[in-house]
Amino acid sequence: MFGQNLFKEGGKYLTITEGECDAMAAYELLGSKWAVVSIKRGAQGAVKDVKESLEFFDEFENVGVGTTNYGYLKIGEEILSYESADGTTIGITSRTIDDTTAKNYLAGTPVYKYELGGVSLRRINKTHYLGNVSIANSITFDSYNIKLDMGDSGSVHFGNASSVAGQKKYADVVPTAGEQVYDDVDATDYGLADNVSNTNMLGYNGTFGGLTVSLGWAKDSGGADSSWAVEYPDLIDGMTIGFSMGENGNTDDATSAWVKYTSGAITAAWQRSEVDYVASGTNDEESNHIGLSFAMNDSLTVSVGRQEVDMGAGKVDEESTGVAASYTMGSMTVAAHTNKTDDVGGSSGSEDSVTEVSVAFAF
Repeated sequence: MFGQNLFKEGGKYLTITEGECDAMAAYELLGSKWAVVSIKRGAQGAVKDVKESLEFFDEFENVGVGTTNYGYLKIGEEILSYESADGTTIGITSRTIDDTTAKNYLAGTPVYKYELGGVSLRRINKTHYLGNVSIANSITFDSYNIKLDMGDSGSVHFGNASSVAGQKKYADVVPTAGEQVYDDVDATDYGLADNVSNTNMLGYNGTFGGLTVSLGWAKDSGGADSSWAVEYPDLIDGMTIGFSMGENGNTDDATSAWVKYTSGAITAAWQRSEVDYVASGTNDEESNHIGLSFAMNDSLTVSVGRQEVDMGAGKVDEESTGVAASYTMGSMTVAAHTNKTDDVGGSSGSEDSVTEVSVAFAF
């Protein structure tokens, strides 16, 4: 097939087009990441072209198992790999996979495909290392997160950290050298799209053709919490745009949109979020948050930010401002921030401010 010579090592997905120009266009559209080939003799010759290239197709995981793409099954407590199945016979390649124990089995013993929802259970039923988790706080006092590497298909996460996946992962993307402008000055982070539950959250993150997709789901006391987010980092050089939506059971719905731009040592961002509460008599919230950070050198970063929250009918807008700085020297990081909020919670005249200095050591 046209383009077949470019993908000798196989891969996870294969796209077949009718024309050669279509193949080149599709390959570029998919971010030059997935294999794309074209039949040579048009639609009428498609069947013949495919039959002549069956060995090539066998190399791709989603087409079927083969010598280059083993499947896995379980019989009793033993895991085996196989390369073919024709209805009555399974072509076993190896036994005692993952240190399981070989046994003799009676005729008629059930054999199970060792996967769940299209995911190999070998990715799940193994020792997981917290060092492989790609979020900041992979383990807390009473929770931890695991990451399932799905290769080019993305990653699946399960845990209690708010930054795992879905809307909470992008609740606030505005850069800061320390705490955000609203932190430590009131009891509630008003106007943020982060109300979906993160308790025992099941999340998925993947990138397709440059578009990052993040999904989150959790069972909450008020019902199932679900959210999603998409982010595109290459709109223009240095610019990232994103959008998210979330539903907090039967309590509230939230949306958020953001733009972030990085040029050299400077990063600036704007994020707008809206929270619509279901209960009557509860004011909806709308927030606009802007911020800028500047890495003065490899050790010192400073930032400034401002957030304004529309608290709804009968209340004034809450306004928060702040500056922050952090300095790293070897394994020690010194950070400081000062924040001030006017009309806290929409209550006119209510003010709060905080100044904090912290020192952290990495062992």
